[in-house]
Amino acid sequence: MNKFLLHLFLLGLSIVSFNIQADSNQSPFSKKYVQCYAIENDSFFGENYKDSCGPIGWASYHFVNESEVYINWWEFRHRYEDGSKVTTKYFENISFDSPSRTFKGSLVFENTIPNFGSPKRFDYEMTFNEDYSMIHKGKVKATYQDGNIVEQNYNYRDEVRGEREKNWWYVAR
Repeated sequence: MNKFLLHLFLLGLSIVSFNIQADSNQSPFSKKYVQCYAIENDSFFGENYKDSCGPIGWASYHFVNESEVYINWWEFRHRYEDGSKVTTKYFENISFDSPSRTFKGSLVFENTIPNFGSPKRFDYEMTFNEDYSMIHKGKVKATYQDGNIVEQNYNYRDEVRGEREKNWWYVAR
C-alpha cells in the first residue's frame, strides 16, 4: 500500500510540474521575438522564397511582463532629429486578450526619425499562434508626421493575406 501511495504521489508531482511548465508557455510575457521575412531562395532546389530571421535588436519585441513591452532597435543605425540614437521604445496603451492571444499597443514618437519616414505613431495588433512561439497575424498602422497612414499586415505563409515574397512575422528566441 505504501509503495502504491508513493507512486501516486510521484505521479502527482510530475503532473503538477508538467502543468506549471505548460502554464508558463501560455502567454508572450518573459519572451523575446525576432523579425522574420521571406527572402529569395538562390538555391537550385526548393521554393522561390525561404525564411530568414534577424537578430535581437533588429526591431525585436521584448515582452517583459504585462505592463512592460518594448521594441529593441539597437542594431539599427537610425537617429532622431536631435542626433540621439534610436535604441528602444516602450509600448503605450498596452492590452492583451488571452482568449484570442492578441496584444495591442502603440509606439508614440515625441521626436522624429527623419530617415525612417518621420513616424508620429505606430499602432500594433499582434496575434500569437497557440504555443506563443510566433506572431503570425496582425497589423501595424503607421501614422507619419505628414499625415500619411500606412498599414502593414503580419503574415506567415497565408496566401489569402498576402504574397509569399511580402511575408513578415516574428518568432520567439
